[in-house]
Amino acid sequence: MILALLLSLASSVLTYISVNHYRLCAVRSSLIVTLALASIHLALFSQNNEIYLLIFGASFIGMSSNNKFNLVDIIMATIVFYVFYSTLKKILPSLGGVLGLSAFLSLFIIFTVKFISNFKIPK
Repeated sequence: MILALLLSLASSVLTYISVNHYRLCAVRSSLIVTLALASIHLALFSQNNEIYLLIFGASFIGMSSNNKFNLVDIIMATIVFYVFYSTLKKILPSLGGVLGLSAFLSLFIIFTVKFISNFKIPK
């Protein structure tokens, strides 16, 4: 469980950095990070398809633009993603878009919290 969360965090942060700081294409960056982390996990530990899905899904979060999200937001969204994915895979086991739905909801929640916290009531 902790390993899955750490690998998810690594996936989203590395994808975010490679997209926003090194200007790699988002899809290529996601692919490279996912393959690298999955290969390292496979070499060091036994095969676990669930962790591979979490690594891939967390890379969706890392594809976010730095115009809307900073690194702390990405880390918080990844933690929310982990909770959503763990919950939604039990509730919607046959839904094919659980990874994307979990990533979208986690970023949407972080964006909404940031928006509400910065909202100023006009005088």
